[in-house]
Amino acid sequence: TFSGKSKTVTLERMRGFSGWPVKNIHTDVEYAKACGLSGPIASGTMFQTYLVELMIGYFGPDWLGNGGIQVAFTRAVEPGDVITPKGTVERQEPTNAGSRVELRVWCENQRGEPVVVGTAFGVAR
Repeated sequence: TFSGKSKTVTLERMRGFSGWPVKNIHTDVEYAKACGLSGPIASGTMFQTYLVELMIGYFGPDWLGNGGIQVAFTRAVEPGDVITPKGTVERQEPTNAGSRVELRVWCENQRGEPVVVGTAFGVAR
């Protein structure tokens, strides 16, 4: 099991990722409350990018052309949460291009709760 860099989620980052000044549940306090939330929640795809960064760090930039990832979002993330991407190798098999590596990947918050879970693969040369 390996980890990437932990990142603190801020409303400013959420707004930058989700298109501020557009008002939606990811960028605007009042809009989020009108939708029944306690406040803005981060876009799940924000954490998918944390996992992509983890895969590029693990496999190198070639992962963008020969790797893949599939995830599901499991828990809301709010400003102030600290998110850490993680992965663990599940299987390896030799190929002509190198070793195909399949991983279980996830991001967890500061309480150790998963906020996104999934699988990824890449070729280790």
